[in-house]
Amino acid sequence: MPGHITDTVKELPYRSGDLAESGGIEGLLGEEKDGAEGEAPIVGADAVALAVAMDAAKHDPELARKAGNYLDEQQALVKLQVKHFDEERHLAIAAAKRKRYLDRLRIVGATMLAALGVAVTGAFIMFVWDAAHDTGVVLDAASTPAPMTDRGLNGAALANELIGRLDRIHSLVAKHSITRSDEVRKDSDDKVKVEIPETGLSLQQLSRYVHRALGNQRHMSIELVGSAPGILSLYVHIDGTADEIRASGPEADLDHLIGEAAEKTFQVLDPINTVVYLEHADGRDADMLSLAQRLVASATSASDRANLLGLLALIEPDRALAVRHATIAEAIAPELAADVLMLARAQGDLGHDEQQLAALRRFIAKRAADQPPNQRESLPRLQAAAAAQIDALLGDPARFAMLDYFARSPVDLQLARRAAAAALTHDVALSRQLFQQSVDVVPPDTEDGLMARWHADVEDNDWPSALGDAQQLLARQERGKSEHPVKAPSYEFTETTLTRPWLALASAKTGNLAGAHNLIETTPTDCYACIRIRAEIAEIAGDKTESDRWFKEALRQGPSLPFAEAEYGVILLARGEAERAIEAFRAAHQKGPRFADPLKGWGDALAAQTKSAAAIEKYEEALKYAPNWKQLRDAREAAKHAS
Repeated sequence: MPGHITDTVKELPYRSGDLAESGGIEGLLGEEKDGAEGEAPIVGADAVALAVAMDAAKHDPELARKAGNYLDEQQALVKLQVKHFDEERHLAIAAAKRKRYLDRLRIVGATMLAALGVAVTGAFIMFVWDAAHDTGVVLDAASTPAPMTDRGLNGAALANELIGRLDRIHSLVAKHSITRSDEVRKDSDDKVKVEIPETGLSLQQLSRYVHRALGNQRHMSIELVGSAPGILSLYVHIDGTADEIRASGPEADLDHLIGEAAEKTFQVLDPINTVVYLEHADGRDADMLSLAQRLVASATSASDRANLLGLLALIEPDRALAVRHATIAEAIAPELAADVLMLARAQGDLGHDEQQLAALRRFIAKRAADQPPNQRESLPRLQAAAAAQIDALLGDPARFAMLDYFARSPVDLQLARRAAAAALTHDVALSRQLFQQSVDVVPPDTEDGLMARWHADVEDNDWPSALGDAQQLLARQERGKSEHPVKAPSYEFTETTLTRPWLALASAKTGNLAGAHNLIETTPTDCYACIRIRAEIAEIAGDKTESDRWFKEALRQGPSLPFAEAEYGVILLARGEAERAIEAFRAAHQKGPRFADPLKGWGDALAAQTKSAAAIEKYEEALKYAPNWKQLRDAREAAKHAS
């Protein structure tokens, strides 16, 4: 029996792979060996035999020793297998990580390749689009006579000089025009060349070929010749233009000759913006007006005629005639925005504030898609400025001043406009500060500076100073008439619709009623501000009937505007008619919901009726739109103490 048991132990089937097969790395990873199910009974038999042997070893020391040795060997083997299993597990995890890393690299590489393809495709599309929409002017060739070349003025130098003059004209126009003008550039091989492999071409050459094939470029050449001893003639030839561009003059006056040729060239390339250029060039008023009138007379299409009439409306010194030009232009092409903007400006110059408001509202409703391509870029900016000007016409000038109507105004003009807007929102301290900053840049007697100072002095109730401002402004405009006789009618309209009414009001406020009446009688009766000032002067003179009549007329002429009601409310309150004043202030507030003056007046009327809580409510609302109005803050504090 003991021997049989010993033999049984010796014959226990054992394979070094049993542990690995039943729980090795393959099992851990979820894989199965072929035949694993068939081997399960053998493994079970080994376990039974081992259990029998161990039980027998309890009674046989020799068998116990052998069984112990056997178990030690098995333990060592298990340790080796565990170590082997752990190493295989680490190797498998590392292999999985490497596989995952390589997969990620492949994904990143594919993504980068796709992005590169998209970028190259996009760049190619933009390259072709830019070429197809190229409407610029290219200067192909320039030549000079041999004596000039010997002295250093070769064709390249002449081309650079002419293009430089054209660039200066273009830059001036870009500051003031709503119509984009195409630039003139030199067709040169001087740029850095990047060779395209196996083609013999550079990117610069390819770009030139594509632009010529797909675009709408106009090509130009210039030639300087000696037409007579000491006389030079500069010829400019432009494809598709029948007119010969020629400028001649003494050789000693070559600089002037190139400038004349540049102006004539720009006029052929962009006649509309040449008018804008002449408008802002010193001493060229007569040339400006003459060219604009010739362009209107030579217009061949309805849209061209409408555009040119709008341009003429912009520069026409007779602002009543400008209204007629712009009105005709809008009737011809109602979809065009520029003509309506010119109409709004002209109506504003005449003091027709209601008509100006209506035109501005039509202007901001225009669609960019309906405009000429070279005017679409400027339309959003101008519409934003027009929306801000509508705010100003309804009693909220702050946004208009910050936008700056032309958006590219000189610093001094921006400061002066903001100073005036600050005064109109009753922030006198800020107004004075901005005005002083403008004085640091330009003299204090500019028109915009004097207007800003007028508003601040009126807000301070400093009527003697306001009188001086108006007198200086009138003198400044009289000088403008003599310095710019072509524009004299424009100055006259400004005087009659703005300066003389201001001077008349300041005269009445300082006790000169006779002078005030004489001045106000020279102003038109279809000017919204003029008739409101007529009403105020009549009130100061104690003629309530006349005052009521003129305020009623102002309400008729400006049914959408809040100023007449706001001012009439102040007068009614001063007369002791608080209820009627409240009705006037309510009507003004409905028309100009961000206009602080009617709200303050409403609060003052409520305070006069000892309704302090309601008055405080109106004062608080008004402070949203005029937070630095000292009189408003004082009125609110007084109402709080009274409640």
